[in-house]
Amino acid sequence: MRILLFDRNDKADWVKILEEMYDYNMAIGPEYQLIQDDDLENPIFLDHWVKLSTLSERLGLNIDNVEDSIDFLKSSGLVKEYENEHGSSFGLNEEGIRLAHQIKTERQRRNTNIILLALTAVLTVLTVVLVIAELGYI
Repeated sequence: MRILLFDRNDKADWVKILEEMYDYNMAIGPEYQLIQDDDLENPIFLDHWVKLSTLSERLGLNIDNVEDSIDFLKSSGLVKEYENEHGSSFGLNEEGIRLAHQIKTERQRRNTNIILLALTAVLTVLTVVLVIAELGYI
């Protein structure tokens, strides 16, 4: 499934949840297990309801909104449910990881461009002031 970046709403709850899952390492499913089974503090071992309440608390969203957003992410092919010995849970799949990374990269690039634009404007104003001063108008 392909979701175009210009079609998404940065303020939508599903985007916040996607990024939080990416940041909080809720992307590792059982087939990507890179940790020890006894590491119960790792987000992969949190069950479905603990993950929902964790996301709700961390993002300040209503748990129903979080659940609806997770359902949307599942239907979009970005999140999948799985079972492990600790119970039922969910996590980002490869497409979800890719999109979350793309969103974060785009946001970083946009912020960098804004900073560069501001610095360019400041340098342009300073150059104009120096030229005017050089010509003796100031």
